[in-house]
Amino acid sequence: AWLITQAHAADFERGLDAEVLAPPREPAWDEAWRITEGAIGRMHDYAKSRRARFMVLSVSSSMQVHPDPQRRAALQAKLGVPDLFYPDNRISALARRRGFEAVSVARVLQPVAEQTHIFFHGFQNSRLGLGHWNAAGHSAAADLVAIRLCNKG
Repeated sequence: AWLITQAHAADFERGLDAEVLAPPREPAWDEAWRITEGAIGRMHDYAKSRRARFMVLSVSSSMQVHPDPQRRAALQAKLGVPDLFYPDNRISALARRRGFEAVSVARVLQPVAEQTHIFFHGFQNSRLGLGHWNAAGHSAAADLVAIRLCNKG
């Protein structure tokens, strides 16, 4: 497990836009969400037409599950949002409307990260707490998916 051991300078992953964690403020973001929801809806329709189970897994960004609540609060304040779960909430709302399953990895991992001080993103040889899932992140997400698939099969 990765524990909090060092300070980190950046607030968000390079190459990703933290604005994804906030409601759309520009027409381009509205359009991106419409396209995303349309694509997910078409995938659901396709799976349903073949009597297949359909589930959307929304993966976490590093700041959503950062173990330091002050770091998360600083980004929330910068974005002017009450939490960092806008994309998860939006996908969950779509799932309720369309009748498919949605799993928010971030919602499950955030309290675990805060209580245990485990980093689910980043690596000790680069930027612990930022970037891709590390072994702990992959393991926790795999466990979550396995539980969902086995309990609702």
